[in-house]
Amino acid sequence: MRRQYVLELLSSYGGSISNN
Repeated sequence: MRRQYVLELLSSYGGSISNN
């Protein structure tokens, strides 16, 4: 498992919610 992948996923997920 890559940390960068998790961080990017969380960033995209969180950003999506924050934007919405």
